[in-house]
Amino acid sequence: MALILNVQPFKPVYINHLPVMARADKLNEVITLKWEIDGKPKQARIVGLGNSVDVEGVTVTLDSFYRNKPKLAFDAPETTVILSGRIYDQVMGTTGGLLISRNVYNKLYKRLALQRSDTESLVLAAKKSKGDGFKYKNMVFTVVDSIVQDVEFNNGK
Repeated sequence: MALILNVQPFKPVYINHLPVMARADKLNEVITLKWEIDGKPKQARIVGLGNSVDVEGVTVTLDSFYRNKPKLAFDAPETTVILSGRIYDQVMGTTGGLLISRNVYNKLYKRLALQRSDTESLVLAAKKSKGDGFKYKNMVFTVVDSIVQDVEFNNGK
């Protein structure tokens, strides 16, 4: 299932830790996406509703319009984090610089009925815990490139 976000001029959408700027032309017919990899600028253009481009492994589709503003659909694996700039800043502040994949939010919600803010606080507690890796009580978090990609439960709990 794709995540759908409004195109906000001059505000990035984050794919993992990669900021991607999206701008619509005056007629909302062409959406230009811009980002940088290793200091090299990249861009892609989406022309017309329903058309897609690939941005570093994420399919971005011009989904629809709401109040004359374009909406983009982002389709990616569960371990890929896609956030608006405001939410990215909020999560980074709450977790001490880590992003959390949808997979982890889902597992902790299903297992412990944790809401997003509780999951973020738990990840911060695991990050601050003493010992090897990111562990908290009976949970072990898998972290790759500052992204919490998975959580495993020990002792059958």
